[in-house]
Amino acid sequence: SRFSRLAHGLVGLSFIRGAALAVGAVAAVGVAIAVTLVAFGGGDEPSRPAGPETTLTPGASITVTPSATPVANPNDRRTGIPEVDNVIELVLAKDTAGLLAIANTFPEKCSTTPPQRLGSLPLCGPGTPDGGDILSTRGMGCERQTPKYLLETFLLDSDLTLYAVFRPPAGDIFGYVPKGDYSIVFSGTKHFPERYEVRGGRLNGVQIGCGGGPEILKAMMADAGTNYVLQPAFVLPAPTPTPAPDKSGYPDGWDTGVPGVNIAVSSITSRNAPRIASHFKLSPVGCRTEPSGFPAPPLCKEGQAKGSLVDVLLVLYCEGTLQEAARLPQLSQQLADSRLRLFAVYELPSPQDPLRQLWGKYAAILNQPDGTGVQLGIDGGEIVSIWFGCGTTAADLAARVPKANWILPPP
Repeated sequence: SRFSRLAHGLVGLSFIRGAALAVGAVAAVGVAIAVTLVAFGGGDEPSRPAGPETTLTPGASITVTPSATPVANPNDRRTGIPEVDNVIELVLAKDTAGLLAIANTFPEKCSTTPPQRLGSLPLCGPGTPDGGDILSTRGMGCERQTPKYLLETFLLDSDLTLYAVFRPPAGDIFGYVPKGDYSIVFSGTKHFPERYEVRGGRLNGVQIGCGGGPEILKAMMADAGTNYVLQPAFVLPAPTPTPAPDKSGYPDGWDTGVPGVNIAVSSITSRNAPRIASHFKLSPVGCRTEPSGFPAPPLCKEGQAKGSLVDVLLVLYCEGTLQEAARLPQLSQQLADSRLRLFAVYELPSPQDPLRQLWGKYAAILNQPDGTGVQLGIDGGEIVSIWFGCGTTAADLAARVPKANWILPPP
């Protein structure tokens, strides 16, 4: 059968030279835009309440201690702490230049290649070689962007209300955004909630919710505890129950419980081809001078020695292919046009052969309107393989999975 030929061919793929290095330190979620402006100031870390690192998960079930009664004019409130109140003034004035002027920078490796996907290194400046060090600020939208772009895009077009100020526990948000001594949180009506980290009178980080609504604001407040300098300005409404899925897939508002899977699948359901392409993670394989194997390794280009490494993405139809970078825009547009819905997520077995390293850690099964299934291999928020199922339905793809492996079972 076509499936047995596919399995036979996949096991026979022995030329993989190893997966590409994973892009680090962005456990981003589909729920927060992080703009990180990291402080490297001297001196001891001020005493702060101990606590775990923040995990911002869509639909997180947390409790926010509200004020006894809503505040009439929340934007008139101040803390009496000059370094905090200065940032509040800058945000309410939408003074992006002022905020960037108090931002801390930090050394970071750079690349001469434009960013390709989530976590890609920033571009090197003139005269800086590939892999060199630059001083930069980190910006994270639903995908990575520059802080200037994010502040000008979201802050300038926002209608913000000062919601609360608190002292967060020590640690990082997403293992990436260093918390300040104080966290200032604004709710938004036109755009998304925003959180500003302040330390020593400077801006240590900004977080802009990747989405709106009370649940996103609650998730942003998950580490507040009772350590408020300014109490929340109003009581957040009770969470809206998640809509029940129908048999064709999960409705908007799903949460797989795995941040990296949320990020990758959200890019697909956005139907935005460039955003989808930014999450493709290619892996190096050795090129061949003649067609061989299944899936066939890429052919070496003129002047390229046999075995030279070429970055490819594993894409399976009825038979497998290894797609080079030039094919990815067309592939991402195909996925964007497919109107896919999340159907199920499961954990893949530990890799037993080189090919399995290309499948990923998790598999997300998605459903097309005609019921045909597509499976994504996902690792750390990036799409490392795609299987178009060879006409198989999403339900049939899911039927092969042991129950013990389910992360999000079929509806």
